[in-house]
Amino acid sequence: MSGALSSVLALMSLSALAQTDLYNENPSYNLTGNVETGYTGNVGNNFQVLAGSTVDVTALGFYDGTPGMWTGSGTVVNNHTLSLWGPSATSGGNLGSLNLASVTLNAGATVDANGFAWVTLSTPIALVPGDYYDVLTSMTAGSGNDAYLQPYDTGSSGNPSYVLTSGAPFKIVQGAYSTSGYAYSLSTYLGPNLQYEIVPEPSTVALGGIGLMALMAYRRRAVK
Repeated sequence: MSGALSSVLALMSLSALAQTDLYNENPSYNLTGNVETGYTGNVGNNFQVLAGSTVDVTALGFYDGTPGMWTGSGTVVNNHTLSLWGPSATSGGNLGSLNLASVTLNAGATVDANGFAWVTLSTPIALVPGDYYDVLTSMTAGSGNDAYLQPYDTGSSGNPSYVLTSGAPFKIVQGAYSTSGYAYSLSTYLGPNLQYEIVPEPSTVALGGIGLMALMAYRRRAVK
């Protein structure tokens, strides 16, 4: 009986899944000549939530490398404004009036094992299945400042800068260099990132609850 109860409890716990990164750096990416420090503005990407996927964004992040990678320090040099924009029923377009979140990542923040520093959102943001969004980071030009990776390591047809995390319910549509400027199909300026949780369907949670109540009723009868 304990095994069955554990299974039901595991099903119920789907509503509290661990946070997962949207993507990580592609280990095949060639850094030579593709690390950018000469731009002031916002960079990131335009992405789509796959139809049928219900997700909450829980944090926004910035890629700043780790020791042995391209920054060497593993800490953020500049303050960055991290922002999420949308939704839009179509890819691209001007999302400048659709700001869902803007948070500040402070200089000195330490990156995690995947090279990202994070700011947790005070309230998770629910994304609309099938719709499109921009995730961006502000950048400051200068060789001593934070850098970002170009979307591809050779023009527009090389290795993309990112790999999606396993099971991520998203499609990277194109790179974004503002809320209305887009380039580089199917890749991102690596830069910004987000963390998310998959939200279980209400019917799944209800089914788990019914199963748990049935098991508890059975155990009460068995004890008598």
